[in-house]
Amino acid sequence: MKIQGHWRQALGTLIKTVGIGIATALIAISLLVLVNSFPTGRVAGHVAESMPMYLHEGDYPNEIPGSPGSQRDNFTEAIMLTMAIYPSQDAPLDNTIVSHRLTGSPSSTVDTPRVQNLNYALSHLGNSAYISQAGDYTRYWHGYLVVLKPLLLVLNPAEIRYLNLVLQLVLVGLTCLLITRTTTPKMLLPVLATYVFLNPVATALSFQYYSIFYCTVIGVLAILIGHVYFQRYRLWPAFFLVLGMAVSFLDFLTYPVLALGIPLLVYVLVCKESNLYKVVGNSVVWSVGYVGFWGLKWVLAALFANQPLSNVKEYIYFRLDSSGRGADLANRFSFNRLDGIKNNLAEVTQSSPLTLLLFLSLLLLGALLTLKIVRFDKFSAFTMGKNICIIVVAIYPLLWYLVILNHSAIHSFFTYRGLGISVCAALILGLQFMSRDYSRTVSGFGSAV
Repeated sequence: MKIQGHWRQALGTLIKTVGIGIATALIAISLLVLVNSFPTGRVAGHVAESMPMYLHEGDYPNEIPGSPGSQRDNFTEAIMLTMAIYPSQDAPLDNTIVSHRLTGSPSSTVDTPRVQNLNYALSHLGNSAYISQAGDYTRYWHGYLVVLKPLLLVLNPAEIRYLNLVLQLVLVGLTCLLITRTTTPKMLLPVLATYVFLNPVATALSFQYYSIFYCTVIGVLAILIGHVYFQRYRLWPAFFLVLGMAVSFLDFLTYPVLALGIPLLVYVLVCKESNLYKVVGNSVVWSVGYVGFWGLKWVLAALFANQPLSNVKEYIYFRLDSSGRGADLANRFSFNRLDGIKNNLAEVTQSSPLTLLLFLSLLLLGALLTLKIVRFDKFSAFTMGKNICIIVVAIYPLLWYLVILNHSAIHSFFTYRGLGISVCAALILGLQFMSRDYSRTVSGFGSAV
């Protein structure tokens, strides 16, 4: 009877999860069709207002050379904006599936700055022949347009950057408030250290970095607010499925593993029932949502837009393989299997500002220990099972770099942010041995854990 009850419960959870996943897909696609039906005149006008800024910055501005993550990606941001200004209101469903993007001047080459191509597109929006020659970017959903297009109706890109900075600070502040209430004030350090590691200046100023940041932070907030509800109604698989789908829908393949690893670490902290089996299971469900929803775009494009799946297959090989077989671009890039890990670690280890920050942090810790403001305990605040879960999640970025080798090795200047998982996990593991109170017991680390 118990076995039958267990299988009945598992079947109910599966049905619930699949149903929520289907509903999420329908809502996401409907929203993208809706924004693609918007007239783009005002959108283009607001983008044009910020063109002097983009032309001044170029494709890859860098505010603090030598600091990890300081290089921004206007190259991709210009592509996002050319897609936002494409006049798709006459065929919104077609544009949702095909994902048209405007090109640059016929004389442009692969070395032509993308911000110049954006400027050219803005100046030729009245040319129907030019519009009809638009290319496509079918392999991504480009769901960021659901947010970007409405914002561009009322704000220019420079104003959106400022709004984003304020919103990020508000969400990080709210996360800090909830993490202290749900766990312990010491967990503020992993939250703030991870935020600094991502480079807040770059995440505020570069549209490409927005999607994963918001998926991660909103995912964490959802766990902190709703973890009791998720546990009671067995919604954890559905939550991680939707989170994976959201990343697939919104992201431009930046550092998606962060939006899995950080929420998983918070899940381990606040959920008493968490264990390695459930952590791995939720990771698999997230991956199904991520890969499955991405694959749905390719299937729809093949069925309704005559976009061959072979193009997607070639791209997948290119991003996974060390030689990038099947893509001309790969002739310029050949990697050792470990280069993805080495290149991303180098973004951190070769950073002078980060080295200085680490040195100052160690000095501060030494002073606190000397003054007996804090102390190290010999007992772990977590069970061995929870510590194993944290260690396993900490290596997720390294596994990602091993598998998604090509992309990770070439774009380490932003993919390094996946290592924020390892930073957060290391601090969580270390802080459980630190206390301000000699009478603290193991169970006093946080009632929720």
